[in-house]
Amino acid sequence: MSQLQVFTNNLFGDVRVIEINGDPWFVAADVARVLGYANLSRDIQRHCKAVREMVSGQGGTESVLSSHGHGGSRKLLIIPERDVYRLIMRSKLPAAERFEEWVVGDVLPQIRKTGEYRPVPRTFGEALRLAADQYDQLEQQRPLVEAAETLLHTPHTKTMSMTDAAKHVGLKPNKEAIAYLKQHGFLTQRMKPSQDAIRMGLLVEKTTFDRHGAPHITAAVPFSALDRWRQYLVPRVHAWRMEGVA
Repeated sequence: MSQLQVFTNNLFGDVRVIEINGDPWFVAADVARVLGYANLSRDIQRHCKAVREMVSGQGGTESVLSSHGHGGSRKLLIIPERDVYRLIMRSKLPAAERFEEWVVGDVLPQIRKTGEYRPVPRTFGEALRLAADQYDQLEQQRPLVEAAETLLHTPHTKTMSMTDAAKHVGLKPNKEAIAYLKQHGFLTQRMKPSQDAIRMGLLVEKTTFDRHGAPHITAAVPFSALDRWRQYLVPRVHAWRMEGVA
């Protein structure tokens, strides 16, 4: 278990997180506050399914599921990543989606890559170390970059199947993505995209023709929508899977 780390964002303020057995756990009150919940204790218990108790003691020591009454210690409720998504999905704040993008696109990738959150370096030495680390990461990611460049130069009108898109963004088994889209109203039972799916940039209509020349409308994923799948769809499918729905 690591110590509590503080993530700072100009819009959302400070959010504390601790890594336990390789998984990030967020201080529930910080997340609920950012997302505009009025009664933090009630709403955390109502919407979160895996709340755990942590005691933060003097000297920066932490212990999970500790007993009460330690001198100089304070109790914190912490929640896993899937409960963060539950709070995001139930928040009524317009900024909730921006908070999700910050967590998914910035904080979590850095934690999973390095085991810690690294903000902007403050000294020249920190900048040099960060540059060296980033160079190593770029070398490791070169194949992914080349694939991304190929997609970048692909016409925006080009599409792929939902199965291929799910594989491309790492959703396995890929049938879960299609099941999620159906259950949440993005995809009809006849495999046509809903207006919400089209408006949000997740799917487009594609006309195909059978062997008799009759047209049929189906759902397809434009190459330009893959980032949207990563930012919006992937975390929701993961949370849905953890709830045991898929």
